[in-house]
Amino acid sequence: MATPALHSDYRRFLSKSGESVLSDVISTLLMQGHGDAFVFEGNFPPVLTAIREFKVPLGRADFVTIHEDGTMVVTEVKDGSAGLHSVLAGVGQVLAYAVQAGIAKGAVKQVKTALIFSTLRTELQNNVVAAACEMAGVVPILFGRPESYQKCASTFADDLAALMRADHDD
Repeated sequence: MATPALHSDYRRFLSKSGESVLSDVISTLLMQGHGDAFVFEGNFPPVLTAIREFKVPLGRADFVTIHEDGTMVVTEVKDGSAGLHSVLAGVGQVLAYAVQAGIAKGAVKQVKTALIFSTLRTELQNNVVAAACEMAGVVPILFGRPESYQKCASTFADDLAALMRADHDD
């Protein structure tokens, strides 16, 4: 049955915001069996290994994944509610991280890049980011807003708490 620790994990997730929420969702999906298909929308082969906060000489990439075909994908995550310029800055960040990761890639066959970003204020802004990514050779991946994931988690946490109370009352 459900444990207080699990309920506490959901409550901790609900206290986060922005990119931290998106990164937690992505991390959770990558740890699941086929969550990488959802995260990368079929743009890359299945993930063998996922590393969060991958350290490079001049910063940290949000995620680095190694795929079945030997490809390394360096991924930056940006919250659209921070605005267009913040998300566009992610294109430059992911390219800089990929260059640094590529220098020490070792047995990795190829280094590719992706920018995961949550919905911006307008469709035009989403399209501008996607076009900028494509021009730079970065795979754009549009995610939902952090609040939508937290709403689902909140509902789950409330249902879990109710189950725990019912189990305790029995």
